[in-house]
Amino acid sequence: MIYMKRIHFLKFINNYFKNSKFVSTIGITSKELYELNDNKNNFYMLGSMGLASSFGLGLALSSKKNHIIIFDGDGSILMNLGSLSTIGSYNLKNLLLIIFDNNSYETTGIQETNTSKGTNLYLIAKGSNCQPIYYFNDLKKLKNKIKFIISGVIIIRIDPGSSSKSIVSIDPIKICDRFKRDF
Repeated sequence: MIYMKRIHFLKFINNYFKNSKFVSTIGITSKELYELNDNKNNFYMLGSMGLASSFGLGLALSSKKNHIIIFDGDGSILMNLGSLSTIGSYNLKNLLLIIFDNNSYETTGIQETNTSKGTNLYLIAKGSNCQPIYYFNDLKKLKNKIKFIISGVIIIRIDPGSSSKSIVSIDPIKICDRFKRDF
């Protein structure tokens, strides 16, 4: 089956949730978000694989006025499965975790993750008491459902690959400073 690319979902979600704060995982996801719409509401995780979900949860806990959306990958979430159970124990109304599953550690060379061998992130999130949980492999289906989604976990099955040629060229301290101004 051919799935869509992450960039299509990122573009739609970024445009739909214009007033949200975005935390994006290390690597290509951050590069694509940076290329699409770099702004003060984006926090790019540079150099810390597996921690976007924990960082985003901390932000949501500390600032109920902000809607936090985390863009994570299957490889990163597998490195920190404990974050799913912690997110599930809170089920915050101002937190939406979006996991892009392309069955690979794309940034480091498209090595297979265990989702390519049957590990089911939907069932792990369900077993971690994350609520609600959604699964999409088609942008049209997400567009039809998005008006009902504010919080929870979305798992999006995508194909590996990126056309992004960008690098996040902002100093990490500047990323932090501009992001935290509105908290």
